[in-house]
Amino acid sequence: MRMLKRKFKVVEQFVSELDPKTVTFKPLLEGTDPRVTDITTADLVQLGDNAYNLTQLRRMLSLRSMALEYNAWERQEGRTSTLDKRITQTDTCTQNTARVRVLNKFLERRFTPAYERSVKKTIQLGVRLLVLESILRDSGGPGCSVILALSYHAWRRWTFKDVTQFADEFRSQSSMTEFARRSADWLLQWQKKYDSKFSKNVFSELTSVQNGAKVLARLEEPLRILVPIQM
Repeated sequence: MRMLKRKFKVVEQFVSELDPKTVTFKPLLEGTDPRVTDITTADLVQLGDNAYNLTQLRRMLSLRSMALEYNAWERQEGRTSTLDKRITQTDTCTQNTARVRVLNKFLERRFTPAYERSVKKTIQLGVRLLVLESILRDSGGPGCSVILALSYHAWRRWTFKDVTQFADEFRSQSSMTEFARRSADWLLQWQKKYDSKFSKNVFSELTSVQNGAKVLARLEEPLRILVPIQM
């Protein structure tokens, strides 16, 4: 929490200055899922503050995108998704062997072997993040992820126990919860824009800001990898 407090003013300024309508998402590298690149290169970018912060936002959007895609895929396979199960059983911290096999199956179908390990960790962390948003749905939900975006290394090793503990502490921070409520729509606008460009799935599942209900929105086209360009 100390790191989040230290960076909170930076987050507020970043959100106030960045309009989803002003940025066009384009892949940083050609020939791979752009979301993988956003995860693996976020700490390598040496740019000005806002440009660097944008790479951190892209990493957050990638985490959410992959976790939501996996959640939708599990449901399409007729399973109770890992996300749905964790939302109702956040005190269960062990990883079920059968669920590991399901995740591995998803990775084999969707990603090349070179990226399976990093994507697996990304999805697992993304599920934890979405569980946190669900727990905090009355305190800003997705807006909490906006605050976390610029402090990735403070929470990247979280367990589900850490998620519930952080949620309790976050609720006591009135300035942060108020900001989270204001910025939740902002993040979901970014997520919709990001997924419409980069998600392989023809469905992108977005979380309602007000009541935590799930909304399934069909995207117009699947992923198309374009020529490499700048952010």
